[in-house]
Amino acid sequence: MNECNTLLHQFSRSTASDANIAARQREENHERILTNRSTLGLALLMAVSPSLLASTTWYVSGLSGNDNNSCLSPQIACRTIGHAIALAASGDSVMVAAATYVEHLPSALT
Repeated sequence: MNECNTLLHQFSRSTASDANIAARQREENHERILTNRSTLGLALLMAVSPSLLASTTWYVSGLSGNDNNSCLSPQIACRTIGHAIALAASGDSVMVAAATYVEHLPSALT
């Protein structure tokens, strides 16, 4: 009878150990799924809305700029603020160099 009790005790410990291993594996799988979902969500956001991640800086120089330039660096700046505004999209920046600008800009920008 003592041998039976020993075997039963070993079986109980083995079953509890197997349950702990299974619970740990479920938890690890759940963490993997959450990580994969986060990665997928980030990839989807980057693919669907690249404009959220990218913006352009436009440069204006009233002294050395030219509105025929690309306006993408201080060396090839626009001459007028109005031209840079016309090029800019939502989220872009316009960097204006020190100079006197005589322009008639729209009073309301959208």
